[in-house]
Amino acid sequence: MSGFTTCIKVPASPVAVTGELMHLVGADSWQITDFSRRVLSDVNPRVKVGAAYANPLDYELSVLTGVVKFHANQPAVGAAVKFVGKYLPMVHIGGANKYTLNSESTTEDVTAFEDVDKVLLPPNSVPNKVFAVGSSEVKVTFERIIRENKALYLKAMLAREKVMLYLVDDGANVTVGWFMPTQDNFNGSNQISRENVTFILQDDIGFIDA
Repeated sequence: MSGFTTCIKVPASPVAVTGELMHLVGADSWQITDFSRRVLSDVNPRVKVGAAYANPLDYELSVLTGVVKFHANQPAVGAAVKFVGKYLPMVHIGGANKYTLNSESTTEDVTAFEDVDKVLLPPNSVPNKVFAVGSSEVKVTFERIIRENKALYLKAMLAREKVMLYLVDDGANVTVGWFMPTQDNFNGSNQISRENVTFILQDDIGFIDA
């Protein structure tokens, strides 16, 4: 993490692997052993147990953290579990020591008023409305970013490319996810810049325990 409480990384070209070693990290979970190979391409990732491919319906694979969790046909203790597919080498392009995280969700009225007459209600009563969670939006703002790779950093910001953010909480646990820069305030020309940049979550998030 280079001493930052946040980190910005971009992917290099995917690298194919045919049997990347994984180790047991829980009662039903394995993780890719090599930390630098845990961010995975989502193009046809597979898991092998011994010499055979595991049924994709039997497990969930996190392409953010390189963890596979089995919910059926769990491998035996001591079984060789390996990843087959492509990993994404991640290049550190910047970081910051302060960030602000905001999460907002909308609610939608899903009350089926046309079905009210099918519900047995006391006379003159009014049914309660039913609500469901609608769209959600997670934003992170970095303050006073320090660029580790100026060329790649500017390319990602100006082209609005997806980047991976690593966010460290007070307990030193790390949240990771793919974000896209949405707005910025560029006012620094040297490696140490003074801009604030806001990113919006583009996909799921993962967690790395301290």
